[in-house]
Amino acid sequence: MVSLPHWCGRPWGTSGITLAKKLATYLQLLESRLTYIAELVALSA
Repeated sequence: MVSLPHWCGRPWGTSGITLAKKLATYLQLLESRLTYIAELVALSA
């Protein structure tokens, strides 16, 4: 793993929280998309 210069001195907890927020946002988008598809399938069935 390459250590980037701007990461020096940055607590890993901060980047971990940021990553968790991005993951949560992605999961919410995925969930809403799946719900939309499920509704379309239910309507066409």
